[in-house]
Amino acid sequence: MAAIGIGNLGTLNTLVFSSLEFLFRYLPLFLLIFFVTPVKYRNFVLFAFSLILYGLGEPKYVFLLLGMCGVNYLFGRSLEEGREAIGPGAMRRQQRRRKKWLFLGVVCNAALLIYFKLSGAMDTNMLLPLGISFYTFKSISYLADVYRGETEAEHSFVRLGVYICCFPQIVSGPIMRYNDALEGLLDGEGKLTRVEDGIKLLVAGLGMKVLLADRLGILWNDIQTVGFESISTPLAWLGAFSYSMELYFDFAGYSLMAVGTGVMIGFPKIRNFDQPYSARSVSEFYRRWHITLGSWFRDYIYIPLGGNRRGGWRTAFNLLAVWAVTGFWHGGGLHFVVWGLVLGLLVILEKFWLGPHLKRHPVLSHLYVLFVIPLTWVLFAAPSLREAGIYFARLFPFFGVGAAVNPGDFGKELSVFWPVLAASVFFCIPQVYRWCEKHRRNTLVILALFAIFWFCVYRMANAANNPFMYANF
Repeated sequence: MAAIGIGNLGTLNTLVFSSLEFLFRYLPLFLLIFFVTPVKYRNFVLFAFSLILYGLGEPKYVFLLLGMCGVNYLFGRSLEEGREAIGPGAMRRQQRRRKKWLFLGVVCNAALLIYFKLSGAMDTNMLLPLGISFYTFKSISYLADVYRGETEAEHSFVRLGVYICCFPQIVSGPIMRYNDALEGLLDGEGKLTRVEDGIKLLVAGLGMKVLLADRLGILWNDIQTVGFESISTPLAWLGAFSYSMELYFDFAGYSLMAVGTGVMIGFPKIRNFDQPYSARSVSEFYRRWHITLGSWFRDYIYIPLGGNRRGGWRTAFNLLAVWAVTGFWHGGGLHFVVWGLVLGLLVILEKFWLGPHLKRHPVLSHLYVLFVIPLTWVLFAAPSLREAGIYFARLFPFFGVGAAVNPGDFGKELSVFWPVLAASVFFCIPQVYRWCEKHRRNTLVILALFAIFWFCVYRMANAANNPFMYANF
């Protein structure tokens, strides 16, 4: 994940939720100030605190963030004007005017994101503004929803600023829709009865990040240190599998921590992951993976392009376009775009041919997902297409490319990492997740979370900080 920098996040830890600084300084201080502040002023506290935390990590980009809040506030108000026009002629004129405002608003937001993505791709030392992909998408969805009449334009700059800058979500989402956030924004009331549930989500996410993802990350780092050209075929497969688990627990862990923090202060609980590795197709996998991003692409790109309403060829084109944009959204490097296009082709293949066969064979369909998804993550994880090609040559050594290279490396790594690999598989079982969710108020579960928290603290105190992987995007 070396293609894009993450600003000062790795040193100041202001928005790294799995850091001692955040857990024992920033978060308790914020919650204390938030709850002692009268309800009608709490949005000011959240807005100010979000900007302060962002400014501590990204001081030169805080004005960019404020500028985007101001620009989108003005665009939203402009889109609201003219809805009450009377008469067909006046309504058509106002509709054309509102379309122009929407077009300008989307272009302004998208152009800024594209500029930084391309700059980061051309200059590997370029520091991408932290969270720009996420707050840009939130801004565009807000403008589109105002244009469609699905939400009212926000008249309070502070409330809109809270929605765009809210510190639990600014680094890696989830991409909350404005209507979903509105209840929390309007009453500003973080009910104490919800704090317990929020803490449990935060601790569960912390455990996924620190005890699973970070440990699996050591294995992937070992493989990168040795070099893709020097690993054996068994270790290459182990690496692809472990990276798949690492990315899942890293991002799902972050999402739980972000959602838990939001729940504490009055925002709704959003499910951003739904056991994706239990899926039976690539299409289903991505309906369960990063759900808020997938629904954003569906509602604001795929459906406006025509969705599946204009015949098979147009549907295939729309799907491929969406997945190309998805790849570019993750990074300006060519390997990200290829990753997106490969997934698009797989989704198209399933939609028009493979899907019915997968439905008839549940076991084979699960094995298909567990085989294909790690291979696509190799494209995602490799620093370049050339490096991805080397890795695939190790995965499939059919052309004289050495399965015999370092033949003992697989056993050595497996002997060290098998406990965390086994734990990762265990916590990917849907029944385990459902049991934990159902019994979250059980005393034994609470004690287990208590133990997990302090074990995580011990790990964090004795290891270098490891920022969340999706902070890169």
